[in-house]
Amino acid sequence: MKRRLYGPEHEAFRETVRTFLAKEVTPHYEKWEADGVVSRDAWLAAGRQGLLGLAVPEEYGGGSRTTTASRPCWPRSSPAPASPASPSGCTTTSSART
Repeated sequence: MKRRLYGPEHEAFRETVRTFLAKEVTPHYEKWEADGVVSRDAWLAAGRQGLLGLAVPEEYGGGSRTTTASRPCWPRSSPAPASPASPSGCTTTSSART
């Protein structure tokens, strides 16, 4: 059954996220879990790819996407369940330890 909720732009965005996760997240996931923190380089790479600040207005450097527009990618594309050390579902929070 073909989904009608999401259009081609959503599918393109999902593919961008899948590619990013395969290249920048999956190879490092176990180390981040062991360290309890995602590397700064991963967050910088996500920012360069346009995957952070999706709901922030464009005039402030964000993507001006609604939450619904960005939702189709993260949960289904994650390499492992979301955790404090995983960017898979936590893109609005910092991974810094307190």
